[in-house]
Amino acid sequence: MGSAAPASFPRCASRAACSPAPRRLRQAVTHRAKTTRGPARRTSPGISPARPPGRPENPIPFPDGALGRLAQCLREGRTLRGLTYADLGRRTGYHPTTLQRAAAGERLPTRQVAMAYGRACGRSATLVGRLWQEAWAEARRRSRRRPGAAEAPKPDLVRDFADLAAAMVAEHERHGAPPVRVMELRAEARAKEYGTLSRSTAQRLLSRQKTPSSREQLQAFLFACGVPSSEWRPWMEAWRRALQNLDLERRTEPTVTQLETPFADESGRVSSRRAIALARTAGFKPLEAYQGFGTPWTVRCSSCGSAQRVRLSDLLYGGSCISCGKSGERVTFVVDGPSIVCGSC
Repeated sequence: MGSAAPASFPRCASRAACSPAPRRLRQAVTHRAKTTRGPARRTSPGISPARPPGRPENPIPFPDGALGRLAQCLREGRTLRGLTYADLGRRTGYHPTTLQRAAAGERLPTRQVAMAYGRACGRSATLVGRLWQEAWAEARRRSRRRPGAAEAPKPDLVRDFADLAAAMVAEHERHGAPPVRVMELRAEARAKEYGTLSRSTAQRLLSRQKTPSSREQLQAFLFACGVPSSEWRPWMEAWRRALQNLDLERRTEPTVTQLETPFADESGRVSSRRAIALARTAGFKPLEAYQGFGTPWTVRCSSCGSAQRVRLSDLLYGGSCISCGKSGERVTFVVDGPSIVCGSC
């Protein structure tokens, strides 16, 4: 016969009731009841949350700078709207990481990203555009990518087309340096008034490879840069002065005949035989017949062997090889006599 269980150790009615799993289940149910007991927490309408949704962002490195003010403006807009970066990404079409970097205050975002961020948060486009412009100008001053741009004259002080080209580059930078493709699209809206401004033309103007061919092209450039029409009058005056100085230079510039006279023979012209001797003394070998003092001539550089088209007048007045940079300035001439003097002798 089995012995009965001691009175101090009563048998449980159900072993399952004392098993560890039901005990954990009861604890979970009790914890849930405690947390859900009482009225639900409410927030007053119109009150922004204490902090933006999502993970907390790092502090802005330089909050007092222009870039820091732009980042703070974007962050405040996201906080007021209670949006996550995933929400912003769906609204703007940009990746959430791109938007997060735009508001980090460490690197200047593109104007398009900043404006899209601001629109999604309900920020004023004028405010975001002005803050971005200030941040861009601050970054430009720090980088000093184009030191000459800071020394460009104002339109009132422009004297010639060289000054005008430098001032145009500085004005382009002052208005945010829009890409040439954006300038092309802007100019299309005023094509009936100024003509088209292709991106290749805009690029040559910005690289100072060419100057505006007309007042209308200058106006198209200013409009494409975003310069208000109320500020165009000084630029038109600058164009007029540059054109006047160019005409004066052309009237006082010596003609091809005057440049040829010091090297001409008794006939008053440079003969073919003499032209070949001059070219060889300058370090170039002619590859075709001589056509004239100011006519392009195919020659080969004796230093690097490259063939090129040059004018004899350019060779004799300081021209150089386009490949190796060898200059013809080493050739000097006795104007009062027919002899040729080599500067290396």
